[in-house]
Amino acid sequence: MAGGALFIECDVQLCRDMVPVLFHDHDLTRVCGVPGAVHTFDFQELQKLSAAEQPRFGKHFLHEPIATLAQLLTCVRTHPAVTVFVELKKDNFDQFSRERGIAGVLRLLNGFAQQAVVISYDQEILRHVKKSGWKTVGAVCDHWNDADDESCRALDPDYIFFDIQGLPKMGRLDTRKAKTVVFEVADWSTACALTARGAFLIETFAVGEMLARLARAHAAGSLL
Repeated sequence: MAGGALFIECDVQLCRDMVPVLFHDHDLTRVCGVPGAVHTFDFQELQKLSAAEQPRFGKHFLHEPIATLAQLLTCVRTHPAVTVFVELKKDNFDQFSRERGIAGVLRLLNGFAQQAVVISYDQEILRHVKKSGWKTVGAVCDHWNDADDESCRALDPDYIFFDIQGLPKMGRLDTRKAKTVVFEVADWSTACALTARGAFLIETFAVGEMLARLARAHAAGSLL
């Protein structure tokens, strides 16, 4: 957010005592250097681990614990222009009562209806989220044609996230009611090509680089 991004995406998993934390991988090894899944640790146990990903970042983040969804939302509250996409990880939520897990997440999101979108690969999770009264959801799909599935159409998502590897090579990307988001996009020219085809948002790890290119393009009067 401090870097200028107005949309952020995070992966949410539940630890053993059902505290929602921000974590992507099923296993803790890559980021924390210890084996085991998030759902097998209590929150206090997780807080003793370092989310440093040392093989990649060395000792730079050695004292950073795994962040919680509550901590993220505290930051989001001070940035009212920011939208956060909260992805509920299917494999993790399958370890618990989905009703309890989803209810816990939605309690934290209470008051963020204008800023938070719940997304997931699992459409059953999203159906339960909508049934619980949360209106804005996004389906995550690996392939373009997955969004034409009857169950996805019945879900009527506000956003559909597509893996860039599963997109058609040509054609418009804005032919559905839902807004199209494409992940993971690594370079500027690809991002421009996708937005020209109708992609609403581009998901990237290269936020700083993309924003710098965007600023230069605006200064030059061109997005190319």
